[in-house]
Amino acid sequence: LGNVFTEACGVGFHNQCYASSSIDFGVSFTAMHWLSAFPSSLKGDPSMHAARCSEAPLPEKEQAAKDWTSILQARSKELVPGGRFVCVNFCKNADGYFLGQTDVGASMWDSFQAAWDTLKEQNLIDEEERLGVSFPNYYRTNEEFLECVDQIPALKVVSIEEKVVRCPYR
Repeated sequence: LGNVFTEACGVGFHNQCYASSSIDFGVSFTAMHWLSAFPSSLKGDPSMHAARCSEAPLPEKEQAAKDWTSILQARSKELVPGGRFVCVNFCKNADGYFLGQTDVGASMWDSFQAAWDTLKEQNLIDEEERLGVSFPNYYRTNEEFLECVDQIPALKVVSIEEKVVRCPYR
């Protein structure tokens, strides 16, 4: 392939990583769910992750929306006019499925919970530590992905797809 150059950047993706109008084709796989700040609203809650709650806590939703807008603004600045950005990311679908939690096999999150409960039962951690486990990331719905794109005139959605990827270990 002529004139194809790959690059990786060790700078956080919540901000602009590359010079303006310098990227023809950007790709991100399974990264944009990490939050830039941790609201900690799940501290003391056994849920561990916003996706496990029947309704995601508002602080997590707000931080995720703020971050997604920042991410998209940064990518829109980096792209050349006509450039493309492909984002493959974890999400929460209409059936309530998300990373490690589908209709097949054991829930990764239930396994985590059982492991921390066992550590507590064995007195290796205390109750505060057990309930202090939470993950600073957020799995957006398709609607949440699209909401922020509409705020950035330089971007348009060409397509959006949702697929359940079955765990190969189950």
